[in-house]
Amino acid sequence: MDTAANTRMTSPQAPLETLLDKVALAGLNYFEADASPVRQRLIAGTVVRASSLDGITLQLLDGRTEITLPADLSPWCPAPGGRYFCCESGAEVLDPDYLVCWDIYHHGDGAEEWCEWVPGPRAAAVEDEQD
Repeated sequence: MDTAANTRMTSPQAPLETLLDKVALAGLNYFEADASPVRQRLIAGTVVRASSLDGITLQLLDGRTEITLPADLSPWCPAPGGRYFCCESGAEVLDPDYLVCWDIYHHGDGAEEWCEWVPGPRAAAVEDEQD
């Protein structure tokens, strides 16, 4: 594996376009504003668009659904090879390129609702195990 690929993608100069056509396994942890957990999702998809303005868009394995993640690369890390399973869909993912984890905090009610995306800790833990 390329040495550059073994480091966390924290450089603000790292071009987002390098993610295009890569497969990512994303853990999404949803919380209320008081940090009480709401739900967890594990999704997988191929990066189809990436820009600092619009974020990183994954086309999920169903080929129809897209989800856009923040353009921050700090929670992205190379994935260890292996078989992974998405809980929601039951889909199997072999040797994804990247793992990413986001904690998503819900704030407000009604028209004033918004979400805060915070890089999750799990991607860093995987990198530490590979060192």
